[in-house]
Amino acid sequence: MNEYEILGGLHKIIDDDTNLKMKEWLDSHNVNNYLLYPLAAVELGAIKEAPENNENLLRRCVASFVYAKAKENEKSIFIKKFNTPGFKKYLKSYESELIPLYQNFRFSREINDINPFSKPRLVQEGDHKYKLTTSLVSDHYREEILQKRHSL
Repeated sequence: MNEYEILGGLHKIIDDDTNLKMKEWLDSHNVNNYLLYPLAAVELGAIKEAPENNENLLRRCVASFVYAKAKENEKSIFIKKFNTPGFKKYLKSYESELIPLYQNFRFSREINDINPFSKPRLVQEGDHKYKLTTSLVSDHYREEILQKRHSL
């Protein structure tokens, strides 16, 4: 089996799993969890930290992902009364369920990209055993620091 076939199969497995788990999540939560609470989390994040940092980018991406999956699963979208205990429950779910689901979705898009800037690398380590290395985005390094290093 060549690298293209393996990555294609992995992409399908990840997508199927993500879609199933996201459907289960949507079915067990109300409209606030896929409309109001993700948007409130984005707003709260922008108040606490610089809007352009990676955590806030992730919040926006997850909000978009949740909304898109709600539409894809034909969930009714309407305004409902915001409640604080429900929002706190959403924030816990965000960390433990939604971020991993979104990361799997993003990872699947990356390995399925035919012409990526930084292509995932697949190395065979044994019979039916492969090591997959992919890009990682981090806010550990600030742009100003990188500019200083390059100007030396």
